[in-house]
Amino acid sequence: MDPRTPTPSTRPSERLRFSASVTGTFDEEGPATIELRVANDGERGVVATGTLGPVLPFAGRFGLTLDGRRRLLCQPDRADDYWFRIDSNDLVPAADVIPTAPVDGCWRIPPAFDGIADVPAPISREVMPDAELEHAYALYHVHDCAPGTYTFAASVTLSDVEEHDGDDGSGGDGSGGDGSGGDGSGDDGDGASDGDAGGGVGDEENGSDGSEPEERVPLRLRVTVAERDVTIDRFGYVDGFLG
Repeated sequence: MDPRTPTPSTRPSERLRFSASVTGTFDEEGPATIELRVANDGERGVVATGTLGPVLPFAGRFGLTLDGRRRLLCQPDRADDYWFRIDSNDLVPAADVIPTAPVDGCWRIPPAFDGIADVPAPISREVMPDAELEHAYALYHVHDCAPGTYTFAASVTLSDVEEHDGDDGSGGDGSGGDGSGGDGSGDDGDGASDGDAGGGVGDEENGSDGSEPEERVPLRLRVTVAERDVTIDRFGYVDGFLG
Protein backbone atom coordinates (compact mmCIF):
# COMPACT_ATOMS: atom_id res chain seq x y z
CA MET A 1 0.00 0.00 0.00
CA ASP A 2 1.21 3.50 -0.77
CA PRO A 3 2.26 4.98 2.62
CA ARG A 4 0.49 8.20 1.66
CA THR A 5 -2.85 6.44 1.13
CA PRO A 6 -5.34 8.00 3.60
CA THR A 7 -6.77 5.80 6.30
CA PRO A 8 -10.14 6.55 7.85
CA SER A 9 -9.02 6.56 11.50
CA THR A 10 -5.46 7.55 12.42
CA ARG A 11 -3.87 9.69 15.05
CA PRO A 12 -3.05 13.21 13.83
CA SER A 13 0.70 12.48 13.85
CA GLU A 14 0.20 9.52 11.50
CA ARG A 15 -1.35 11.74 8.84
CA LEU A 16 1.49 14.24 8.60
CA ARG A 17 4.49 13.90 6.28
CA PHE A 18 7.55 16.12 6.67
CA SER A 19 10.01 17.20 4.00
CA ALA A 20 12.76 19.78 3.62
CA SER A 21 15.13 21.23 1.04
CA VAL A 22 18.08 23.60 0.86
CA THR A 23 17.23 26.60 -1.29
CA GLY A 24 20.39 28.71 -0.98
CA THR A 25 23.98 28.64 0.30
CA PHE A 26 25.97 31.22 2.24
CA ASP A 27 27.41 33.89 -0.06
CA GLU A 28 27.97 37.64 -0.19
CA GLU A 29 24.35 38.19 -1.22
CA GLY A 30 22.69 36.44 1.65
CA PRO A 31 22.69 33.67 4.29
CA ALA A 32 21.88 30.05 3.55
CA THR A 33 18.17 29.33 3.18
CA ILE A 34 16.01 26.26 3.62
CA GLU A 35 12.37 25.37 3.11
CA LEU A 36 10.44 23.15 5.51
CA ARG A 37 7.12 21.49 4.67
CA VAL A 38 4.47 19.36 6.32
CA ALA A 39 1.69 17.71 4.33
CA ASN A 40 -1.53 16.07 5.51
CA ASP A 41 -2.04 12.75 3.71
CA GLY A 42 -5.08 11.79 5.78
CA GLU A 43 -8.81 12.36 5.49
CA ARG A 44 -9.20 14.72 8.47
CA GLY A 45 -7.66 18.12 9.13
CA VAL A 46 -5.02 18.56 11.82
CA VAL A 47 -4.47 21.56 14.10
CA ALA A 48 -0.82 22.03 15.12
CA THR A 49 -0.10 24.29 18.09
CA GLY A 50 3.43 25.26 19.07
CA THR A 51 5.07 27.58 21.57
CA LEU A 52 8.66 27.77 20.22
CA GLY A 53 9.10 30.28 17.43
CA PRO A 54 6.71 32.33 15.35
CA VAL A 55 5.59 29.90 12.64
CA LEU A 56 4.98 26.28 11.81
CA PRO A 57 5.75 23.75 10.24
CA PHE A 58 8.73 24.11 12.57
CA ALA A 59 8.88 26.35 15.60
CA GLY A 60 12.34 25.82 17.12
CA ARG A 61 14.48 28.75 16.05
CA PHE A 62 17.73 28.01 17.89
CA GLY A 63 19.88 24.98 17.11
CA LEU A 64 22.79 23.70 19.18
CA THR A 65 25.93 21.77 18.40
CA LEU A 66 26.25 18.51 20.31
CA ASP A 67 28.54 20.09 22.90
CA GLY A 68 26.11 23.00 23.31
CA ARG A 69 28.83 25.60 22.69
CA ARG A 70 27.55 27.05 19.41
CA ARG A 71 24.13 28.19 18.27
CA LEU A 72 22.53 28.66 14.88
CA LEU A 73 19.42 30.76 14.29
CA CYS A 74 16.77 29.41 11.91
CA GLN A 75 14.88 32.64 11.19
CA PRO A 76 11.52 32.41 9.41
CA ASP A 77 11.07 34.49 6.30
CA ARG A 78 8.69 37.46 6.60
CA ALA A 79 9.12 37.58 10.40
CA ASP A 80 10.79 40.98 10.82
CA ASP A 81 7.91 42.17 13.01
CA TYR A 82 8.68 39.58 15.69
CA TRP A 83 10.71 40.22 18.82
CA PHE A 84 13.61 38.69 20.71
CA ARG A 85 14.35 38.77 24.41
CA ILE A 86 17.92 39.82 25.28
CA ASP A 87 20.11 39.23 28.34
CA SER A 88 18.72 42.26 30.16
CA ASN A 89 15.24 40.74 29.71
CA ASP A 90 14.30 43.63 27.42
CA LEU A 91 12.61 43.03 24.08
CA VAL A 92 14.12 44.07 20.76
CA PRO A 93 12.52 43.79 17.30
CA ALA A 94 13.92 41.13 15.01
CA ALA A 95 14.75 43.81 12.46
CA ASP A 96 17.35 45.19 14.91
CA VAL A 97 18.95 41.77 15.38
CA ILE A 98 19.04 40.19 11.92
CA PRO A 99 22.10 41.34 9.92
CA THR A 100 21.69 42.85 6.46
CA ALA A 101 25.25 42.12 5.32
CA PRO A 102 28.01 39.65 6.22
CA VAL A 103 30.98 40.61 8.38
CA ASP A 104 34.25 39.23 6.99
CA GLY A 105 32.14 36.83 4.95
CA CYS A 106 30.21 35.63 8.01
CA TRP A 107 26.44 35.93 8.35
CA ARG A 108 26.17 36.15 12.12
CA ILE A 109 24.09 37.90 14.73
CA PRO A 110 25.92 40.96 16.14
CA PRO A 111 27.88 40.08 19.32
CA ALA A 112 25.67 42.41 21.38
CA PHE A 113 22.78 39.97 20.78
CA ASP A 114 24.57 36.66 21.45
CA GLY A 115 22.17 35.98 24.34
CA ILE A 116 18.92 36.41 22.39
CA ALA A 117 15.98 34.12 23.11
CA ASP A 118 12.38 33.84 21.96
CA VAL A 119 9.40 35.47 23.64
CA PRO A 120 6.78 32.90 24.80
CA ALA A 121 3.58 32.96 22.76
CA PRO A 122 1.48 30.13 21.27
CA ILE A 123 0.60 29.80 17.61
CA SER A 124 -1.80 27.40 15.85
CA ARG A 125 -2.07 26.42 12.21
CA GLU A 126 -4.40 24.07 10.39
CA VAL A 127 -3.19 21.50 7.88
CA MET A 128 -6.16 20.25 5.91
CA PRO A 129 -6.35 16.95 3.95
CA ASP A 130 -4.24 16.96 0.76
CA ALA A 131 -2.80 20.33 1.75
CA GLU A 132 0.80 21.28 2.50
CA LEU A 133 2.08 23.90 4.92
CA GLU A 134 5.47 25.32 3.98
CA HIS A 135 7.74 28.14 5.05
CA ALA A 136 11.17 29.50 4.11
CA TYR A 137 13.90 30.09 6.70
CA ALA A 138 17.33 31.78 6.70
CA LEU A 139 20.24 30.51 8.78
CA TYR A 140 22.42 32.85 10.86
CA HIS A 141 25.36 31.99 13.10
CA VAL A 142 25.06 33.26 16.66
CA HIS A 143 28.56 32.82 18.11
CA ASP A 144 30.88 32.38 15.14
CA CYS A 145 30.85 30.94 11.65
CA ALA A 146 32.61 27.68 12.45
CA PRO A 147 31.30 24.62 10.57
CA GLY A 148 29.26 22.13 12.55
CA THR A 149 26.08 20.11 12.94
CA TYR A 150 23.20 21.86 14.67
CA THR A 151 20.08 20.27 16.10
CA PHE A 152 16.86 22.23 16.59
CA ALA A 153 14.22 20.89 18.97
CA ALA A 154 10.56 21.78 19.21
CA SER A 155 7.32 20.14 20.20
CA VAL A 156 3.82 20.73 18.91
CA THR A 157 0.40 19.62 20.07
CA LEU A 158 -1.64 17.93 17.35
CA SER A 159 -5.39 17.47 17.37
CA ASP A 160 -8.27 17.06 14.95
CA VAL A 161 -9.71 20.22 13.40
CA GLU A 162 -13.18 19.34 14.74
CA GLU A 163 -11.88 19.87 18.29
CA HIS A 164 -11.10 23.50 17.51
CA ASP A 165 -14.40 24.99 16.35
CA GLY A 166 -14.06 28.70 15.74
CA ASP A 167 -10.28 28.53 15.21
CA ASP A 168 -9.53 30.05 11.84
CA GLY A 169 -6.04 28.56 11.83
CA SER A 170 -4.41 31.89 11.21
CA GLY A 171 -2.14 31.52 14.19
CA GLY A 172 -0.75 33.98 16.67
CA ASP A 173 1.58 36.88 16.13
CA GLY A 174 4.07 36.29 18.89
CA SER A 175 7.54 34.91 18.42
CA GLY A 176 7.10 32.12 20.92
CA GLY A 177 9.19 29.90 23.14
CA ASP A 178 12.25 30.30 25.31
CA GLY A 179 14.61 29.93 22.37
CA SER A 180 17.19 28.05 24.37
CA GLY A 181 17.34 25.12 21.96
CA GLY A 182 17.98 22.76 24.84
CA ASP A 183 20.81 21.90 27.19
CA GLY A 184 22.25 18.82 25.54
CA SER A 185 19.83 16.45 27.27
CA GLY A 186 17.77 15.61 24.22
CA ASP A 187 15.83 12.39 24.23
CA ASP A 188 17.43 11.06 21.06
CA GLY A 189 21.05 11.88 21.86
CA ASP A 190 21.35 14.77 19.43
CA GLY A 191 22.25 17.51 21.89
CA ALA A 192 18.87 19.22 21.89
CA SER A 193 15.93 19.18 24.23
CA ASP A 194 12.46 20.59 23.96
CA GLY A 195 11.70 20.31 27.64
CA ASP A 196 8.38 18.60 28.19
CA ALA A 197 8.04 17.29 24.65
CA GLY A 198 8.13 13.72 25.86
CA GLY A 199 6.61 12.38 22.66
CA GLY A 200 3.71 10.90 24.56
CA VAL A 201 0.12 10.73 23.42
CA GLY A 202 -2.48 12.57 25.47
CA ASP A 203 -4.84 10.46 27.54
CA GLU A 204 -8.04 12.25 26.57
CA GLU A 205 -10.93 10.10 25.43
CA ASN A 206 -11.80 10.05 21.76
CA GLY A 207 -14.49 12.54 20.83
CA SER A 208 -18.04 11.46 20.09
CA ASP A 209 -17.39 12.19 16.41
CA GLY A 210 -14.52 9.71 16.34
CA SER A 211 -11.82 12.33 16.66
CA GLU A 212 -8.48 11.27 18.07
CA PRO A 213 -7.01 12.59 21.35
CA GLU A 214 -4.45 15.37 21.39
CA GLU A 215 -0.81 14.39 20.99
CA ARG A 216 2.27 16.16 22.24
CA VAL A 217 4.76 15.51 19.44
CA PRO A 218 8.56 16.02 19.55
CA LEU A 219 10.15 17.31 16.33
CA ARG A 220 13.78 17.61 15.28
CA LEU A 221 15.59 19.53 12.56
CA ARG A 222 19.29 18.77 12.09
CA VAL A 223 21.51 20.64 9.65
CA THR A 224 25.21 20.41 8.89
CA VAL A 225 26.85 23.72 8.00
CA ALA A 226 30.10 23.94 6.06
CA GLU A 227 31.82 27.15 5.03
CA ARG A 228 29.14 27.89 2.44
CA ASP A 229 27.08 24.76 1.95
CA VAL A 230 24.28 23.40 4.13
CA THR A 231 22.93 19.85 4.34
CA ILE A 232 19.65 18.91 6.00
CA ASP A 233 20.27 15.64 7.81
CA ARG A 234 16.77 15.18 9.18
CA PHE A 235 13.44 16.88 9.70
CA GLY A 236 10.47 15.26 11.40
CA TYR A 237 9.57 13.24 14.46
CA VAL A 238 12.08 12.07 17.03
CA ASP A 239 13.38 8.59 16.18
CA GLY A 240 11.00 5.89 17.41
CA PHE A 241 8.05 8.21 18.04
CA LEU A 242 5.88 6.37 15.52
CA GLY A 243 7.47 3.03 16.32
